[in-house]
Amino acid sequence: MIKRGSTVQIVASQGSLQVRMKGKALDNGARGDRIRVRNLSSGRQISGEMIASGVIQVTP
Repeated sequence: MIKRGSTVQIVASQGSLQVRMKGKALDNGARGDRIRVRNLSSGRQISGEMIASGVIQVTP
């Protein structure tokens, strides 16, 4: 479970390359839910699937 405003880890992967960055949850969610997050370094809003507690997977 994740609550809106929590700090999360955003994971983006393609092939063998994986990038991780910090983000802020903009929605509440549970594992398997698609939620919106804000990338803390760029300020960009993206959405991804919650794959574990505090971990959001985004697809390029």
